[in-house]
Amino acid sequence: MVLEGYKHKAIQSILGVSSGFISKWKKAFFKQGVEGLKLAYKGSQEFLNWDGASYHKAQQVRDYLDSVNHELEPNEWLITCELFAPNAPQQNPVEDIWLQAKRMIREFYFLCRSFSVVKRLFELCIHRQIFDFPKLHEYGVFS
Repeated sequence: MVLEGYKHKAIQSILGVSSGFISKWKKAFFKQGVEGLKLAYKGSQEFLNWDGASYHKAQQVRDYLDSVNHELEPNEWLITCELFAPNAPQQNPVEDIWLQAKRMIREFYFLCRSFSVVKRLFELCIHRQIFDFPKLHEYGVFS
């Protein structure tokens, strides 16, 4: 915006930032070009990288699975934890459930006067349903 001739006051008003913030990024741009505008912070890669959430692999989960599947052969297990590829929500069948529930909440947005109403609509949508999304059949354990 500075390059387009906008004054600091106009940029502050449009973006809701301070003059110091504008100066910081202007300086970074003139010093390093576009590379200077890239955010350096990448977040915590190990805590949650799509469905590689650390708690899915935690000892507590493994202990639970061992207790449920105790002494059964893998093809007879009652519960299996399938880990999906990082950054691939298109693989996760749960995403379809979320989408269906969110769609219902959007349709009845006018009822959503509080979080408890949103929560109740969500529960109503998923309660006692049998989900049969095509994505489920990509995994033999769901077939």
